[in-house]
Amino acid sequence: RFSLAEEEEEVLARGKVCAEFLGALGRLEAIHAESGCLLRSKHQRAGLEVLEMAAARREDAYDKLYRYVQASCGRLDADAAEDEAQSALLREAICALRKRPVLLRYCAEEVGSSRRSVLVERFIAALTKGGPGGVPRPIEVHAHDPLRYINDMLAWIHQALASEQELMMRLFGGEKM
Repeated sequence: RFSLAEEEEEVLARGKVCAEFLGALGRLEAIHAESGCLLRSKHQRAGLEVLEMAAARREDAYDKLYRYVQASCGRLDADAAEDEAQSALLREAICALRKRPVLLRYCAEEVGSSRRSVLVERFIAALTKGGPGGVPRPIEVHAHDPLRYINDMLAWIHQALASEQELMMRLFGGEKM
């Protein structure tokens, strides 16, 4: 009741984030919560030892989880076809990080930073090169017509914002950071 199974210990020690890792982390959370009853009983020393063990392992597990989410979010692409299993794992990892709001906020900032640079590159490409194979044509082709030029830029920005909002909702849900 107050210890991890050997398999859970191995999964946490390996550090590769997977469904089993998240399950072991959930078990650590449960151990931490249940150890409070030991502190309220005559087994306070055992309760403190369990709390200390669980806290150290939880911190290490959350650190590994944070690094996984940060690395995965840095490789995100709103327009690319995504592997549903990896996407589900990333969403579960982000959900687990909600118990550590500071780490979750750092991940959200990392996503924002990486997405900003990707969008700037894409916007410049849309202005100067157009789409793949030249279709649609570069927005700058219509620079002589200010109304069309601004309209095309705003249309591109609108489409990009809608894609980014969908990506953020898939990852973080509707929660404020």
